[in-house]
Amino acid sequence: MNAPDNFDAKPAAPEDQHKLIGLRLNRRLGDGPPDADARRALTEMARYRTRAPKGVFAYPDHDAMEADRFKWQVEAIVDVVTRAKA
Repeated sequence: MNAPDNFDAKPAAPEDQHKLIGLRLNRRLGDGPPDADARRALTEMARYRTRAPKGVFAYPDHDAMEADRFKWQVEAIVDVVTRAKA
């Protein structure tokens, strides 16, 4: 892509007025792949699922919404405790 003929390539401010705002650093990549314990923890966290159904819900009032949310939280807690005992 070519610049238009009336394009002025000079900076808007003189060189002595330029200011470095931030520093660009290369992202640290780490020391290699995760060990077996870290991998197991990652896999376990990936299995996490929310218990609330997905979608848009219209409630008649705030209390009805809170009742559904409370029901979903109780079901999630019971499920986690039941799986921990198994």
